[in-house]
Amino acid sequence: MKLYWSISSIPELANLPKEKRIEVWRACHPKDIKHWQTWVLFGFLGICVFLGMSIGKFYIRIIGQTIGFVIAFCIWFMIFWQIKVSVVRPHIREYLSSYGKTN
Repeated sequence: MKLYWSISSIPELANLPKEKRIEVWRACHPKDIKHWQTWVLFGFLGICVFLGMSIGKFYIRIIGQTIGFVIAFCIWFMIFWQIKVSVVRPHIREYLSSYGKTN
């Protein structure tokens, strides 16, 4: 499985100039809100943060709660980003085929 670290690592956008890459991403990324995966991930965020804060508070009290929150959020965000990219990639392909790579 390929991991996407930024929009420049997405294969459809990798060969585009930076300005065009950003333009295409901004046009396509809001379309993921219509997919069920996005909503499941937002629910999963609440669970991750709750568990991270609870475990951190149990072991180290207040500072542990903050550390647990940060760790849980980072783990959630990595999962969120990978799924977001996989959901947005078809929209990027559609955008590029509709508007052309040079427009």
